[in-house]
Amino acid sequence: MSTYLLYLGVGEFEYLHGKLRNIKIRIVTTKGNKNKGKLSLDFTKKFLSEYEKYFGIKYPLPKLDMIAIPDFAAGAMENWGAITFREAILLYDPNTSSTRTKQYIAEVISHEIAHQWFGNLVTMKWWNDLWLNESFATFMATKIVDKFYPEWDLWDQFLDDAVLQAMSLDALKNSHPINVDVKHPAQIREIFDAISYDKGGSVLRMLENYVGIENFRKGLKHYLTKHRYSNAEGRDLWNSIGKIAHKPVDSMMKTWIDQVGYPVVNVKRNNSKISLTQKRFLSDGSRVSKNKWAIPIQIEEGNHENSILMKSHSSSVSLKNRDSNFIINSGRYGFYRVQYDDHSLAELSLLIDEKILNHVDRWSLQNDLFSQCTSGTKQLQEYLDFTTSYHDEDDYITLLNLAQNLYYLYKLTTKEKFSDEIRTYTAQFLGTIFDRLGWDSRKNEKHTDALLRSFVITALGKLGDEEILAEARKRFNKFLKNKNSLAADLQEPVFVLAAWQGDKKLTTNFCHFIENLYYRKKRLDFLWQCVILNKRIYCLKR
Repeated sequence: MSTYLLYLGVGEFEYLHGKLRNIKIRIVTTKGNKNKGKLSLDFTKKFLSEYEKYFGIKYPLPKLDMIAIPDFAAGAMENWGAITFREAILLYDPNTSSTRTKQYIAEVISHEIAHQWFGNLVTMKWWNDLWLNESFATFMATKIVDKFYPEWDLWDQFLDDAVLQAMSLDALKNSHPINVDVKHPAQIREIFDAISYDKGGSVLRMLENYVGIENFRKGLKHYLTKHRYSNAEGRDLWNSIGKIAHKPVDSMMKTWIDQVGYPVVNVKRNNSKISLTQKRFLSDGSRVSKNKWAIPIQIEEGNHENSILMKSHSSSVSLKNRDSNFIINSGRYGFYRVQYDDHSLAELSLLIDEKILNHVDRWSLQNDLFSQCTSGTKQLQEYLDFTTSYHDEDDYITLLNLAQNLYYLYKLTTKEKFSDEIRTYTAQFLGTIFDRLGWDSRKNEKHTDALLRSFVITALGKLGDEEILAEARKRFNKFLKNKNSLAADLQEPVFVLAAWQGDKKLTTNFCHFIENLYYRKKRLDFLWQCVILNKRIYCLKR
């Protein structure tokens, strides 16, 4: 057992007890809070059992404590058998906690339990393989929670959160590889970032798709069994998965783990032949990199799929039919972007309009085009024209990402002559979504509707929608008189818009509310909104 996994805790605690076979499970809280641990106890039992089944290796300890700490700088820590959490990430009150909070608690619990195998049972040899811990915990957390709550659409959210966050950072010239050469202890904290967590998790999702779900699982079991109670490094994992899958996993993964960045694949069609070229994608549009990756290319042509491993800077593929439509990287499993020739992109826009493409591909196409516009390789008007194909869109991540992108473009162009046109177009797009969702949740609405509603209301308010702003003021003032009058899912957009537009009296009331929040994390979240909005900064001084 590695020494960093040892935990000793002293305090006045109370417990909520549970069991999985003979394993004692406890939710440990400060006095008066144990009833808020019921949801976490349920999650822990479900997830622990599922991890045992997935890995084919039993949890080796006689107990598992999940400990809520009132003031904890880290979100959570995977100490072996005694996992610690910030209170706001373990305790749940159905009367005051939002849909997003419930989901986040599930994901963090799953992430930390994954570490009981990846990180605890098998530990990295040195910190350059930190990603072995964090990438797998990130990837597995989504996989396990999704098994119990498929209606949350977590893999879709993984694309819009983890994948895009990693791509955003890794498109910078000063990014770093997943595998970082750590020569001094001071460097360790620097690499706990979205590259280690999110890019690593995204690359593992790509690898699982490349070798197959069952081969991937068997490879993990082989790795964990062979190296249990000892140390391992990346090549040990690739050897295990490659041995099971009979594929060149080690050489492929080196291109993704050891070098910085990721590629954009340029696609040009000539009748039934597709020409592919790769280069590093950079957010400033520059072409300084000569790196190349071993890219698992998936080509979907109607009901036919073709796959190749593209190892060189250029390659070509033949389609079965010179007149058929095709899409590269269907399902967005590959950690790369795709840039189509104009004719192919126009053909795909028709498939989007008719909803022939699946929702992930609809999301992916506009997102790749947006990245090309913001990097300067495509014109802004091309993206705006392309979005007209989404007039009848109803998918959560596609709508959310379109809304985020349009709002970003509005903020980016506020000093341009055409700013009002973009604002109007963005407001119309958001308004259509709001008309469907409304202010209040409806019976049997989807889990993701609550998440989308929060963003749309906030964005419309910041765009100056008077009806939205008036309703936010009304609901905030009502909340100050009756704390039970505002649904948890509406608190963030209402509070943000109240702070954004408030006069001195309203802002003073807002500050009083922040001071009395029980959870430190929520206080910081709302104070951060004050900083972003540059409103009544004296609130911070209090």
